[in-house]
Amino acid sequence: MAYGATLRGAGTITVRPALVIDVHGDRVSDLDPRRLPKAWGFLPLDASLNASAYAVRWTDRHWTVDSTLEPSTVEGAALAAGTTVKIASDPGVLRVAADGTVQHLDGRRMGVVTGLTGLDDPRFA
Repeated sequence: MAYGATLRGAGTITVRPALVIDVHGDRVSDLDPRRLPKAWGFLPLDASLNASAYAVRWTDRHWTVDSTLEPSTVEGAALAAGTTVKIASDPGVLRVAADGTVQHLDGRRMGVVTGLTGLDDPRFA
């Protein structure tokens, strides 16, 4: 258990010369990104994420997440089991790719929280 979530995995955490987290596993339950340390730079999404497989690599300048989800919610949207999500972040750049079933997505809400200009337009609510 960490930061309110339960996960099963293996990996390494290196602290010198710089902090690097490299973890993969086969279960994540109830991960709320808002509970992670702000310094890690993950998006403060209102979410309950559950995964049947994941791989995370984090450094102070770059992080990636690859996951296969179990039923989850993100900013009010429902993500079905089997949905795959790949996220990568570098300073000032966020790349997100998802493939699966999403219901009740409010594009405006997602645009506001992620800072994705264009999606934050009221017509996407």
